Amino acid sequence: MSKMYFDLFENYYFFTMDIFMSQYYTKLMDRKKIVTPAEVEEQRRQREEQAAKEARSKELAKARYEKRKAEKREFTARKKVGLLTPEELEAEEQRLAHNRKWQKEWREKRKASELEKPPKQKSIKELMAIEKTGADLTPEETERLAAYRRKKADQQRARQEGKKSDQPKKKVS
Repeated sequence: MSKMYFDLFENYYFFTMDIFMSQYYTKLMDRKKIVTPAEVEEQRRQREEQAAKEARSKELAKARYEKRKAEKREFTARKKVGLLTPEELEAEEQRLAHNRKWQKEWREKRKASELEKPPKQKSIKELMAIEKTGADLTPEETERLAAYRRKKADQQRARQEGKKSDQPKKKVS
């Protein structure tokens, strides 16, 4: 039993199924499409034409880009000197207003997508200054300040003990 199929590149395939001792074997036989020299020449000519079209298109695009760039440079120079016509000034103001509006929308959208940051903790110095003024501190701030003072007192005690152990013993007479 054989069937013939075509793939996307117009190659012919035959699938044959042979029955031999109750086992099935599938064989794939590739029959390539025969390409004539005239077809090869036609394909080569088409590739060359396509390459020429792409090169010409690139050159035109580059020329348009350079022309636009020169026009912008000339416009900017006239704008700096103040030689723009009222119509050009109006168009420039509209363009700038549109850009500002778009940038504001973009910033708002980006800000809306960001997570809200938790409020920043007050520094120990700020907490001490608030306590000196007599203002009330939250329980968390009071606990932080007390922990800081305990830590500093422990450091001071350790320094004092270190100084005492370093000093030679005084003779008592």
